[in-house]
Amino acid sequence: MQLNFQLLGSVNILLPFLKGFLINAGLIIGIGAQNAFILQLGVKQHYVFITTTLCVLLDTTLITIGVFGIGFLVAQHPHFLNAIRYAGILFLIGYGLISLRTAYTTTGLHTVHNAPPPSFMIIFLTLLGVSLLNPQVYLDTVFIVGSLGSNYQQSGKILFIIGSVIASTLWFFALGYGGKKFSPILSKKRPWKIVNSITAFIMFAMAVSLVFVKIEI
Repeated sequence: MQLNFQLLGSVNILLPFLKGFLINAGLIIGIGAQNAFILQLGVKQHYVFITTTLCVLLDTTLITIGVFGIGFLVAQHPHFLNAIRYAGILFLIGYGLISLRTAYTTTGLHTVHNAPPPSFMIIFLTLLGVSLLNPQVYLDTVFIVGSLGSNYQQSGKILFIIGSVIASTLWFFALGYGGKKFSPILSKKRPWKIVNSITAFIMFAMAVSLVFVKIEI
């Protein structure tokens, strides 16, 4: 009987961790601007480790803000998310056009490799754009994940955040290094054209969705 109580206690302790992991995994694993960008960097083998790590840090920051209840500050300023939406529309259209041009003007990734790699600052600013210029990011991490994690006590909140961060870490590193591993295949003319065409479609689709999205907190 005592062993059963100990086992039950261990399961209860792990529940916030498992809940954080599963909820964030369900939200993060999907085709989006950020994921498409990380996959492209993986295929190009540009700054894979640092960019995937930055994605994890961004997720960690936003989720922590939500879990500890700081999200209400954003909720009190709805114009903030509307400003993000309009900036995101312009950014996504611009990035989509660049991807579309790349798809039809390069003969394969070797032409990109032959050119000087972009500076890290350009990559960093682009990463911030695809990560933060989308109101859905705040709704998912700060308000959905964060509100669910905020119901726990202090130790439960920490475990919830750890579970969420592990989900983000596994996904982003799998995406970045998966693209790097399959770079010899994806860097050929036809696959590289497909990758950039899909990326352009994702960017345009997200831009259109932001035009019609209604920001509600």
